Amino acid sequence: MPADLLQLLGEANYPCSKQELIDYAREQGADDDIVVSLLGLNRGRFHSPADVNDALSEYKH
Repeated sequence: MPADLLQLLGEANYPCSKQELIDYAREQGADDDIVVSLLGLNRGRFHSPADVNDALSEYKH
């Protein structure tokens, strides 16, 4: 996960749903590219920043 995204999502209240993660990212000032990436994730729930990183790795392939 890029360092800026890790910093942005590292303090989210895990576990959380994909929508909660997107809402949190927006509240933290995430740019449109980050929000679009999060919208494209195939998971519905995340338990840690590592889960987000894994899902982003799957999304980009």
